[in-house]
Amino acid sequence: MSESESRSVKSASGAGLLFRLYWMAFGNIPIIFLPILIIRNTNGNFSFYDILFSVSVSAIIAVRYVDIRYFNGETADNQPATLSLFKKYALKVFAFAAAALVVSHAAALLLAS
Repeated sequence: MSESESRSVKSASGAGLLFRLYWMAFGNIPIIFLPILIIRNTNGNFSFYDILFSVSVSAIIAVRYVDIRYFNGETADNQPATLSLFKKYALKVFAFAAAALVVSHAAALLLAS
C-alpha cells in the first residue's frame, strides 16, 4: 500500500470514528434534552425547540446513513452494518422522536393549564 493510500485509509477511519461517536453518543444528547425544554418552556405550542429537535433527529439518522454507506459503519457490537439495519434504526429513531414530541407537548399542555 502506498503512503497516500495509507493516509486516506487513516483519515477515512478517523472520520468514520467521528461519525460513529456522533450517532452513538453525542447526537443523542439533544434528542434527550430538547423534549425537556419543550415541556418547561412552551405551553404546548410549536416552538424553536421543535425545530431543533427535528433537525437533531434528522442529523442523527443522516450521520448513521453516511457512516454505513461511506465509512463501513459497524453496529454497537462491532458487526458490519447493512442498509437493512439502517432502515430499522431510522424507523426506531423516528418512532421514538415522534412519541417524545407527542408526550412532551401533552405534558406542556397539562402543566400550562
